[in-house]
Amino acid sequence: MKKNKVFLGLVVLLLGATFIFLKNQKSSQSLKVEQPKASTDLLNSALTNVSLDSGKTKTLNPSEPNLSCKPFWEQMVRVPIKATLKSHGRLIEVLDTSPLKSFLGQPVKECQPTPQSALLSAHQAFLNQCQPGSGLSSDSKISSQCILTFLAYRLRVIDSQSSDQNISEMTDISALSAKIFAAAFSPTVDLSKIQQIAHRILELEPNNGQAMDYSLTANFADWEKSIKESDNRSSGELEKSLEDLLARAKEMGFSPLKLAEFELNRARLQNNPKSMLEIADSLEPEEGMEGFGSYYKAWASHLLGEDEEMVQQLKLIKEKDPFFASAKLALEPLRVNQEPIFFHNLSRFVFAVSQKP
Repeated sequence: MKKNKVFLGLVVLLLGATFIFLKNQKSSQSLKVEQPKASTDLLNSALTNVSLDSGKTKTLNPSEPNLSCKPFWEQMVRVPIKATLKSHGRLIEVLDTSPLKSFLGQPVKECQPTPQSALLSAHQAFLNQCQPGSGLSSDSKISSQCILTFLAYRLRVIDSQSSDQNISEMTDISALSAKIFAAAFSPTVDLSKIQQIAHRILELEPNNGQAMDYSLTANFADWEKSIKESDNRSSGELEKSLEDLLARAKEMGFSPLKLAEFELNRARLQNNPKSMLEIADSLEPEEGMEGFGSYYKAWASHLLGEDEEMVQQLKLIKEKDPFFASAKLALEPLRVNQEPIFFHNLSRFVFAVSQKP
């Protein structure tokens, strides 16, 4: 009888240990699922993780009647390009241009997109800016405009592969990355499309700062555009959407300076210069450039009809401050009794290129 009790005790202990083990394992797995995914570098992903010769070539640009460019496009996409995004996703730093130089040294053979092709303008811009076949010395630099048109062409080629897919159902971050840059680099930027792609990326990677940046930029641009066009219904929806995005961006740890600029310009579009002054006054000097606050105080003062205060604020901006040139641009028209010029870069997808030596 005693042996049976001991045996039963051991069984209970084993069952208890097994239960605790399974519970801990389940809890551990649950924690793993809840952990946020690492954010993808969108440009690097679009340039390195997408190819046209990975079983997708049959669907390459299905609406293209002239497939003579297909070998050239496949070659273009295989050029190894390493690039990263700097300065809030607007400066493209190319780490090694030698593969691109080698590619540009070869003439473009048997590639002439038809007039109906969605890639015709990108092809012509590439030929005009890069002059392939001319050759470059090892120590010479490729023009920034050539690099931008090459990237735009390449990304639009990749984008054409998934032109028939529903963005809301796509799960390939690399393909979505190519699509968002193809849209942002386009001469006629489709703001709604960028918002849709950015929204999908944020669904897959909720902490992707680059996607949030582009979502904010496209949303703000669309809102500003709707106000100019007196589209009150869309304006209200876009304003609410921007408010929600700004709240998420704060949670993600966005730069206080970047958020402040959105907040200041939101107040401006709401015709609330007093709120602009309050936001500018609340900025801490260590958060960024001192000239930033003075510039927006000057803008708000002008909107309030207080031009003497505007001039005083603009003159506070020192020569070494990045906003000094903007202050000069605002003051210049006053010499001939014209309206001062104020501007922002929040609603434009303007990209610059730097090359590592």
